[in-house]
Formats: sequence, structure tokens, C-alpha cells
Amino acid sequence: MRSIVKFRWINLLGASTFSIYGFLIGALPIGILNGFIALIDIYFLYSTYSKKEVFQTLEVHADNKYLHQLIKTKILLHLV
Repeated sequence: MRSIVKFRWINLLGASTFSIYGFLIGALPIGILNGFIALIDIYFLYSTYSKKEVFQTLEVHADNKYLHQLIKTKILLHLV
């Protein structure tokens, strides 16, 4: 999957459902293991959504040597 957040949500749904199913049929190892997986998904989703993205933009002039090198390098990387 391209999105780890989408993967975590789908995995949380599946693990929760399978955990409930495991407890309902009396298969404790299945219920406990999938409950643990669901808790891990909840932890990672919470940590992902509670992050604050901090960045700033900088003004770069068109004749900046660093900018030209960066563009040249990015173009070469895409050609490889």
C-alpha cells in the first residue's frame, strides 16, 4: 500500500473483527493476538495523528547555485 495510515486503518478493522470472532468462538489465542495487533494499530494511528508538522518556506532566488545543483541532481535521479 502507498499509504501507511490507510493500511493501519484497514488492519485495525480486520484485527478487531478477527479478535472479536476469536473470543466468540472460544479461540483465545486468536482473540488475544489480534487484540494485541489492534492495540498496536491504535498506538501508531494515535502517534501519526498527534504529530505536528512544522516547516517553513524560504525565498530562493533564480540564480542560486544550490538551487541549480538540486534541480540538476533531481533530474539526473529521475533519469536513472
